[in-house]
Amino acid sequence: KFRTAGLSTQEDIDKLIAVYENNHFTLENTKLSLETSEEKLKLITGISAKHLKRNYFKEQRHVRLETLESIQMLQQNASAVGENANAIDAGYKPQVHLSDTYHKSHYDDLVSVSGLGGDGFLVDHQNKLMVSVNMRLFDKGKMEKESEAIRYKKLSLLSQIDHAKKEQKMNFKLAGKTLKTTKAKLKSAKASLKAAQSTYSVIRQKFEVGLVDNIAFLDALTQQTLADARYKETIYEYEIKKSIYYYYAGKDPKEFIR
Repeated sequence: KFRTAGLSTQEDIDKLIAVYENNHFTLENTKLSLETSEEKLKLITGISAKHLKRNYFKEQRHVRLETLESIQMLQQNASAVGENANAIDAGYKPQVHLSDTYHKSHYDDLVSVSGLGGDGFLVDHQNKLMVSVNMRLFDKGKMEKESEAIRYKKLSLLSQIDHAKKEQKMNFKLAGKTLKTTKAKLKSAKASLKAAQSTYSVIRQKFEVGLVDNIAFLDALTQQTLADARYKETIYEYEIKKSIYYYYAGKDPKEFIR
């Protein structure tokens, strides 16, 4: 319609369509990136992205690496398995039972003793000590097999723990580098937004006095809008990266929300 009315050339219209399609793609791609980051945040740390709508994480300062809670649970499990193995092994050792019974008589408790004329005498107390020993000599290796199976289970857990610790250190190191890169990206996005705002301000003034056409004006407006969207996206991404960094440090990310 604009071309028919002589208000715009085909070139202008094609530029507008190209700008629109590019903006549409950028917005959809940004939306996908944000949704992916939100799901990753929830999967790793258990924190919903809603916590970041109005809050920020503290900047990292001398964060000390601590063992992840999931690894601590594996360690406790391995310790319990080891105790079970020791308990089974103890079954082959002699089991000694010692009991001591003490009885105090009343004054009317009389005991007759033969050869003493049937007279009774008072038994004021009695003490009985008993010792019993029990030892398993043969069970066809049943307990030994049980003990061996449990020890293999413990070795498997220890291997998982070792791998998990190495993986945590690796992820913590990578999270730190990613956080540093994202911080630099944030500075760049902020600078780009400032430049786009300056350009738009100049173009708008020229457009108002007829020095530039509507295509140039719309292009400047588009660049400012996109720069603003990228800046906000990067801020959001930076907060997510901080939460992941704190998680791999063995911390509860929620404690660092301000």
